[in-house]
Parts: sequence; C-alpha cells; structure tokens
Amino acid sequence: MNPKEIKSFFFILAFQVVVEIILASFLPLFISSKLRFSITTLITLYVILNKDYFGVPFLIFILQYIHSLFSIEGWEIGCFIGIFLWILITYIKDMIHLKSILSIILVNFVSCGLWLVLSSVAIGLKVGGFDDFFTYLRLNLIEIVVISLLSPILFTAFEKIWPSTKEVGVRL
Repeated sequence: MNPKEIKSFFFILAFQVVVEIILASFLPLFISSKLRFSITTLITLYVILNKDYFGVPFLIFILQYIHSLFSIEGWEIGCFIGIFLWILITYIKDMIHLKSILSIILVNFVSCGLWLVLSSVAIGLKVGGFDDFFTYLRLNLIEIVVISLLSPILFTAFEKIWPSTKEVGVRL
C-alpha cells in the first residue's frame, strides 16, 4: 500500500467508527434493542472484493478489531469469517463481475448471508447454546437486506475515497 492508500484506509476507518457509534447508540434507542446493524461487514466485503493486496487479512483484522469495540462478537469471529470469505472469493474472483447494481446487491446479499450465518453459529458456540439462534438469524435477515440494498451506494462512495487496485475497472 502506498501512502495515499494508507490515508484513504484511515478515512474508511474514521467513517466506520462514526457509523458504528451512531448505530450502536441510536439504533437501540429508537428502533429495537435486539436489532443490530454493522457497517463493518460491508466495508470488509469492499476490501475483499476490490483490493488485491496480500495484506488483506491484516486490513480485515484492523476493521474487525475496531468493530469489536462496539459489539459483543469480538474481533476473532469477524476476523476468522472475513478471512474465510477472502479465501473463498479469491478462488471465484474470475467469475464475479460487478458491473451492475443488481450484481453488487446479489454478491453482497450472498456474502453477508454467509457471514451472518457463520457469525450466528460462532456466537452460539461461544455462549454454549443455540437457544436464540433462529432469533439472531431472523434479525440478521433484516440486516442482510438493508446492507445489500445500501451496498451499491456505499461501494461507490468507498471507490471515490479509496479507489480499487484492479486494472480492469470494477471487474473482479
């Protein structure tokens, strides 16, 4: 990463912190205490899909560590799942084309769905019971839909702040 990309990454981190503070404090206050939204999943997916660094796992770790300050999940669950998705997406990158809004929404929906199912399983294992597993999945379904619908807008904004390292436009 060159100095300009490091500066852009810190802008993304600042955006993450501001949005996490807003979501962690005002969302439970006005909407529901059980509903949780996280912008970190979307930022991590942006990094996975648009950056070709071999240091992507380290960037995922930094994003998840900051997210752990605002969540009960802890950094290790998100870091493990993020690196798992990075490996998975690395193998299928040639088949993914993010040229339309629908394709961005679909890729994010599937990735977020896998992320949040694995996260719910990991939290169930961490607390020692799956009593609330389906409650988490139901609430996470709302998060998946909202994040997926916001992904084209936020990916465009992230692309302006931190341009892709791909040579062929936005093709992965």
